[in-house]
Amino acid sequence: MHNLNLMKFFEGYVRNYHTLNLTIHHGKHSFTMSEIEYFSRLGLMLGYWSYTEDTTNGTYRPMDLTW
Repeated sequence: MHNLNLMKFFEGYVRNYHTLNLTIHHGKHSFTMSEIEYFSRLGLMLGYWSYTEDTTNGTYRPMDLTW
């Protein structure tokens, strides 16, 4: 991915972070799961298959999310 596109990708994440609706009352787990879900949906919108470590057909993959 070109550096300019990569910067737009992360700039969009930062600008839309408020849409995760996280507050100080949420724990670390809520933040992590919300962020993983955000990137999972983003990957699907960009045309990628998104996989989380709990949706890999019973095989172990040591990552939270992959496209």
